[in-house]
Amino acid sequence: MKLMKVAPFLVGTALLLVACGEQDDTTSDPAGSIAEQKEGIYESAQSDSEHYLKLVERAKPVWAGISYASLSGSVSSDYIAEIEDTESLQFIVDEMIEGSERQPGIVDVTQPYYDMKIDYADGSEEVFHLWVTEDELTGTIMDSENTHFIYTFSDEVSEQFLSLLPDELILEEPLSD
Repeated sequence: MKLMKVAPFLVGTALLLVACGEQDDTTSDPAGSIAEQKEGIYESAQSDSEHYLKLVERAKPVWAGISYASLSGSVSSDYIAEIEDTESLQFIVDEMIEGSERQPGIVDVTQPYYDMKIDYADGSEEVFHLWVTEDELTGTIMDSENTHFIYTFSDEVSEQFLSLLPDELILEEPLSD
C-alpha cells in the first residue's frame, strides 16, 4: 500500500531530473540559432512597427561576403568583397542591421543591387539583400529569410558600406536580365 503512495512521487521526481538534464536545442545546434530566433520573432510579431532585426541575439561577426544580387532570386556566393576586420564587421551589424529603421507598409521592391552573407563565431549565419547606390540618400536592407519587411539606413552608412567595395565594382543600377 505504501508503494502505491510513493510510486507517483518517484515517477514525478525521475521526470523532473530527466527534464533538467536535457540541453536547450539552440546551444546544441548553434548554426540554426539565428534562424530559429528569427522564426520565433516573426511568428510572434505583435507590432507592425517593430524592428525585428534588433531583437536577434547575435554572436561576434567573423566574416562577411558581398556579392552582386543573383537574378534568379537565390543568393550568389561569387563574392566581390570579403570582410574580416573586426571594425568593419561590427559596423555592418551595428549600423546597417541593428541601426537601420523599419519601414511601414507593404514591401514592393526592385531587384537588389547586392547580397551579403555574414558568418558568426557560434557557427550561425545571416543573409541580406541590399539596395545601396552612391546617388540615393538612404540604403535599404532586407533579411533574405523574411522579405515582408525592409529597413533603411542613412546616406553616411551607405557611403561607409560602399567604401568596403572596390570602386570599379560599385553598381549604378541593379543587374538586369
